[in-house]
Amino acid sequence: MYHLFITSSNRYCYARTMVGASHTFDTCAECGRKNIRFLPISEQAFLWIEGGKRFPDFLSFGDVGQYLFVSPAVISVFETNAVSGYHVEKSLPVYRESRGEMQKVDDIQYYSLNVTGQVDFDLKAMHLKKKHSCKSCGNFDWSIQRLSIVDAKLDLNTWDQSDLCRVSSLPSSLVCSEKTADLIHQNKLSGVYIQDEKDMFRIR
Repeated sequence: MYHLFITSSNRYCYARTMVGASHTFDTCAECGRKNIRFLPISEQAFLWIEGGKRFPDFLSFGDVGQYLFVSPAVISVFETNAVSGYHVEKSLPVYRESRGEMQKVDDIQYYSLNVTGQVDFDLKAMHLKKKHSCKSCGNFDWSIQRLSIVDAKLDLNTWDQSDLCRVSSLPSSLVCSEKTADLIHQNKLSGVYIQDEKDMFRIR
């Protein structure tokens, strides 16, 4: 499988925040850790764009959350080729600041995707283990903090065979099948960097 790193650069716009998609923090009564709880996206929600001039197909997002925003081109490619492991949440208009005012960017919109596929790490192969796991909220500490020195390895026994997946132990990480990686390359979809599974912790 491959790691999908949604990247921003000087060439591309990125979303500073999504107005109308709030979150709150719940404190676990058992372990005391704070957990993010996402609230429903409102019907009036929009993306607030910052930086760059070109709009990529995969939009980098700077606010707290596990959101994935993609262009209509991505939706078309995924639907035409029966990519699995996601459903479309909703389409969102785009606004950016111009001369001190928020203005809608005409003819540009992004879709919010909910990635439903699941896979998890092979911790034994990575010589890692979960420490202080909370039975109530599921949060844990890693047995090593310098993950940048670790080769990531996914446990295919935990893979539900979806083409798009979140890593259960690190839900902010997105991975995809070879089929999906090939489609992204073939269709020259922009704004995403595909790296080998083992390099997941070595952000480009």
